[in-house]
Amino acid sequence: MLNYSKKLDRKIFILGLLIFTVFLLATTTQTDFAATNPINNTTNGGISGVLNSSSPGDIIELDEGIYTGNNNTNMTINKNITIQGKTKDKVILDAQGLSRIFTIANNQNVTFINITFINGYHNTMGAAIYGLDVNVKIINCMFTNNSANYGGAVRLLSANVSMSNSNFINNYGFDGASAYFNRCNSTIIECNFINNTASSIAGGISINRGFMNIYNCNFTNNTATLEGGGIINYLANTIINNTIITGNIASNYGGGIVNDGYLTIIDSYIVGNIADKGGGITNLRDLTVISSSINNNTANNNGGAIFSTTINNSSNSSTVIVSGSDLSGNSAGGDGGAVSSSTGDGSSGDSIVIIDDSTINDNNAGNDGGALSSNTGENSTGNSIIIVIDSDIENNTAGNNGDTASATTGDGSSGDSEIDIIGDSTIINNNPDKDDDGIYTSTGEDSTGSSEINIDDGVIKKLSSNSTIIVSNTVVGKTVVIRGVAIDENGNPLANIQLTININGVDYNVTTNALGEWSLNYTPSSPGTITVTVDLNENNKYYAFTNTTNFNVAKANTRSTIVISNATSGKSTIIRGVLVDENGNTIANAPINVVIGGKSNNLVTGADGSWSLSYTPAQAGKFIAKVYYNGNSNYVASTSSLNYTVAQGTSAPKKTDIRLLKKKSSKVFRHGKRVVMKWFTYKNYGATGSKNITTKVIIKNLKYKLWKVYNKKLSYKYGNNKIKFKLNLKSGEKFKLKLKVYKPIKQK
Repeated sequence: MLNYSKKLDRKIFILGLLIFTVFLLATTTQTDFAATNPINNTTNGGISGVLNSSSPGDIIELDEGIYTGNNNTNMTINKNITIQGKTKDKVILDAQGLSRIFTIANNQNVTFINITFINGYHNTMGAAIYGLDVNVKIINCMFTNNSANYGGAVRLLSANVSMSNSNFINNYGFDGASAYFNRCNSTIIECNFINNTASSIAGGISINRGFMNIYNCNFTNNTATLEGGGIINYLANTIINNTIITGNIASNYGGGIVNDGYLTIIDSYIVGNIADKGGGITNLRDLTVISSSINNNTANNNGGAIFSTTINNSSNSSTVIVSGSDLSGNSAGGDGGAVSSSTGDGSSGDSIVIIDDSTINDNNAGNDGGALSSNTGENSTGNSIIIVIDSDIENNTAGNNGDTASATTGDGSSGDSEIDIIGDSTIINNNPDKDDDGIYTSTGEDSTGSSEINIDDGVIKKLSSNSTIIVSNTVVGKTVVIRGVAIDENGNPLANIQLTININGVDYNVTTNALGEWSLNYTPSSPGTITVTVDLNENNKYYAFTNTTNFNVAKANTRSTIVISNATSGKSTIIRGVLVDENGNTIANAPINVVIGGKSNNLVTGADGSWSLSYTPAQAGKFIAKVYYNGNSNYVASTSSLNYTVAQGTSAPKKTDIRLLKKKSSKVFRHGKRVVMKWFTYKNYGATGSKNITTKVIIKNLKYKLWKVYNKKLSYKYGNNKIKFKLNLKSGEKFKLKLKVYKPIKQK
């Protein structure tokens, strides 16, 4: 644990530095005897000429216009001087991409007011202003499109610097796209650093050693190819107060800030920055954050808001203290949606993070530790420790493990990885699909260090919940809807939650909808009292609950259909039906008794509940058919009946009565003969049987002879113009006789 007196010492130091800053701004290098030397962009000798002719302490006042050319660029200031534009934004020094604009000689006091510096260029440092061992004030100035390796617009070394109300826009550099301060005592107040680009580090400004106070400034949309999209702080004592750092991007570390020094951030906003590690801040040494917001930053790898680590194979330690701040809405593709603390591979220094009286909500990690992640590097001996005191940690999520916190040790490491959440802290997890209390620990292969997460009793808060159960009494075979609504203790629905519904010892899983509603269709197969229990297992968001109710299932009423078609006396017909319950469900394999025509018939229904029997009414009239079912343990006994009418049938003949129905003939002359074709049709009007038939072929003419009988199987006799045979016909059946006779024709 750190000594908390260190926090008090740092606050005293900050207050002292602020007082010094105000004093510095209140003083000037002017004297009562300073002369003002006016100039415009057509003055012979340009600014350079006036510089040479001016006395120390003079003021060179530039009229509105654009100043270009050799006499207005690549100038050296070797005396105490103030160079000021007559009006703001309208006095432009344009180097046209050819050279630096000002070099300040050692030990000079120079003030720039109302000047716009554009298109400065230098192949090493400070394209607009460069100075070593100088005192510089920059007031109401603009730096645009300047380019140099170190300090795209401004490079100052071992200088006392005061900058206020100035803008740095679209400048370019290798290190410090806008400005590079090396071993300086600097104050920057109400300045804007926008859209500057560094091909290596520090898209906004680079601070190397010395002291820096940044107050009420804006670092927006700056980019660094490697590290520190907005600011790099290396071994410097720096205070950032009431400042906005937003939309900055670094490909590797620290989208907003990389701190490898001693940095205090007060009342500031670090929002919407992006980096591979440390979307808001990457810390390698000592960082203090007080009453600030670090929100909605993104790390493609670890540490959405803050990534604090020690360097591989080093003995240096890193420390972060966060007090009274908001670390919410950040995301990391790897570990630590808000904060990631780690030791480098092979390192021996500790990484310590202390968060006090702060909010850590709604952060997300793609891997482990939705809010907090602690990890020791491979083969490291240093410890990684996160301590959270009196803080709220709510609604954080992790793609894999530990929605709230993850502590792991690297392979072969001996240092401990630990997270302590203590005091009046609150943890509320928001993923009911997990039941790990939002914490995860893992120990690497061959690691002797411990990985642990310690949480004070009562810190993890869960919601009580319950569900209603609504079900109506029913009967066997009738589907009933069992339903309910699950809500938490505040009346909010338990949306998309899996519940277990137990019905008479059988479990069913249901999932609630967005309103917490659930339902289940259930068809009872037997009567009795049915017990329904709804269970929710404890998870990361809700405590477990159980609720129980009963409903009654009665026997189902029954009935049978009865169908009789074309019932006629003396004629067989089929009587049939289906045994069903009151819900229309068929009742299979059930014994029934069918009484019809005074006769009792015992039947068993088929698999589809159907039954049938053959029935021949003896007489015509009105009758009643009945079906008796005695019921069983599931079904109520029933008697079904049908009134039906039997029509009078015709009496059956007792004797065979085969008679000639019709006859037909045709005459032709063929081969000297008169040929007659004859057809005789017979019908049995009586009972089935046989009869001997005698039929005259040609009436009143005995001279015709039989030529052919076409009914091949017919046994017959023919003589005297008559044919005799025996017919066997069913009742109502017909027979057709076909034959041919002839008579010779006399020749004249």
